[in-house]
Amino acid sequence: MSINHASDLPISGNDPANIKLLKSALDSSISGIIITDNTQFDNPIIYCNKAFEGLSGYSREEVIGRNCRFLQGNERNQQAREDIRKAVTGGDSITVELRNYRKGGELFWNELYISPILGEAGQVTHFIGVQNDITRRKNAEENLQ
Repeated sequence: MSINHASDLPISGNDPANIKLLKSALDSSISGIIITDNTQFDNPIIYCNKAFEGLSGYSREEVIGRNCRFLQGNERNQQAREDIRKAVTGGDSITVELRNYRKGGELFWNELYISPILGEAGQVTHFIGVQNDITRRKNAEENLQ
């Protein structure tokens, strides 16, 4: 069997085994993954995987219910923030690079891909964010300049 799209996966319904498989798949990713609830005020995080915990230094319990902005510390003046706001407001996908901070205060460059998740009526109900630490690459680029 060939799987070319997520909808091709033989997973359906509310079968606990299927839900466990999907959660295990997300937790097996080397990329940090979060899911936010766009139907709630301030689009709070409702899920994060283990890689996100490792990347950010925050535990699942510390991030659930918060908006992702807390990762930016006091660096609110980044063009990527405005680009993210426009994409979320418009229900669009986007990839940005922005400065984030780990729980201990250490700066890291985050390559963030955000994609909307649509409900049955076609409305944006959630967003998924996939995050990768690109600090080494950004430092190498800076050293070449």
